Amino acid sequence: MGKILMWLVAAIAGFFFYKAVKARKNADENSNGSRGMEDQNADKSRLDGKSKTEAMVLCGVCGVHLPASESMTVNNVISCSTLNACSNKRS
Repeated sequence: MGKILMWLVAAIAGFFFYKAVKARKNADENSNGSRGMEDQNADKSRLDGKSKTEAMVLCGVCGVHLPASESMTVNNVISCSTLNACSNKRS
């Protein structure tokens, strides 16, 4: 009984390790943290033809992620609304 329990725990641990490695790989591939504003603006209206998903951009004022079609650029800063009325402005 002890050996069966040990193998069951090892299998479960291996499964979670596999999922964590796979999730990290996907996050690294999809990461746009090192991309500049020019790349975000280039993706602003990009739609993926297969899944109909839209690129997300980061508001430069409050840090909220939003769809590119709902963002606006004011003074080379991507924003979720006008710079003076950003609803989640950071302190």
